[in-house]
Amino acid sequence: MNNPIKSLRKKQGLTQQMLADKSGLSLRTIQRLEREDNSPKGHSLESLAKSFDLSTTDFKKLYTYAKPAKHSPKQILSLINLSGLCFLILPLSNIFIPFFIWRKNKTNPEVDEVGRKILNYQIIWTLCLFLSLSMTPFINLGLNISTPLILIVLFLGIAINLFCIFKTALHIQKEEYNFLNLPLKLI
Repeated sequence: MNNPIKSLRKKQGLTQQMLADKSGLSLRTIQRLEREDNSPKGHSLESLAKSFDLSTTDFKKLYTYAKPAKHSPKQILSLINLSGLCFLILPLSNIFIPFFIWRKNKTNPEVDEVGRKILNYQIIWTLCLFLSLSMTPFINLGLNISTPLILIVLFLGIAINLFCIFKTALHIQKEEYNFLNLPLKLI
């Protein structure tokens, strides 16, 4: 990351000591602010903005643009997708956990679009599994089958979701985001 203070200081041909003298801040303060990612506050902010002939608002904006995203869209999408595995521990967590991750990061258009696809799939899968599981006792009775059909449906449903999660993970790693295009969109 390029530190805005360091960039502006070098652009104006100032040394750290010269900037310290010009701003009225100590040399140690300048060195610390150039090392840290946080924007200066209070007196330091005002003094540095004045030294660089900028308003405090414009100077603060330099910090918001200079900060890189903590995680790339690829990492966030991988997290959204793999958090779908939580259904193995707690029912419906395959929807709620990815939803909260997506909601927090949906300002990125790529994360918003692909995250919606992943969530849409998880919602549809969950609805289909619940419907299938609720129908199997009636099918068992109607066909007079002694084999517990509900277990077969459950394991088949789990296998399908695991397969789709891992296949989606491979697509995300290759940055191929044209997948999970289901005709029904719930989110």
